[in-house]
Amino acid sequence: MATRTSSSATTLLKRHQETLSLLDQPTIKRPPLTITNHDSINPITRANISSTKSITFKENISTIPTDSIIEEIRHNDGRIERIRSDLSKQIIFPNGSKQDISSDGKQIRVQFYNGDYKEKLSDGRCIYKYASTNTTETEYPDGTRIYEFPNGQIEKHLPDGKQEHILPDKTKNIYLTDGTIISMKINGEKFIQHPNQTKEVHTDSYKRKLFPNGSILTVFNTGEQEVRYANGKIKIKDAHGNIIVEKKTSNK
Repeated sequence: MATRTSSSATTLLKRHQETLSLLDQPTIKRPPLTITNHDSINPITRANISSTKSITFKENISTIPTDSIIEEIRHNDGRIERIRSDLSKQIIFPNGSKQDISSDGKQIRVQFYNGDYKEKLSDGRCIYKYASTNTTETEYPDGTRIYEFPNGQIEKHLPDGKQEHILPDKTKNIYLTDGTIISMKINGEKFIQHPNQTKEVHTDSYKRKLFPNGSILTVFNTGEQEVRYANGKIKIKDAHGNIIVEKKTSNK
């Protein structure tokens, strides 16, 4: 049965709650992945995720040539602000981080000194890329978060608390808010674990339910049913509900 073993996304989510500080000032709590023209310029502490498989970040972010700069302003705090001919701007911070802001302010990209970057897109998405772990977190305007890990695992965290995890072997695990876990294999098999510890197994040929008291109910595609009670009793019914086998076996 599926169990929730990945804590990587949870770690990233928690660390996003204590987001970046303004320039070199102490960390200030703020809404996760919100980017403004005055966003902080320190990267989020990276999660330690090991993998040999890489993911290609899907956003195609163009680099504006430096020869389009029409004005450069040097601030007393060490910041360098460059204004381009299209009225977009770049701010370079003393620690080496860079912030690019589009002319309409709707697209903002921060390149951190450690290689991480985050970006706010015009459609409302916010993206954070961890350079050292090659892990990407995307937050959508409705609060949905997508985590892409270098081992191929993808996690979708919905605002209502529901989660969907696609594992490297393409198994899909769904975590419902009531504690139910649904695991679907690529061969079509489905495993369900309910909060009361009742378990279900669905295959092409049967559906089986395992109860906490040890009883097992199996319903075959033919319509036949088999019940194995915890006390050892076995009852089999045909497709019409007629009992065709009923016996008590030794439960030793």
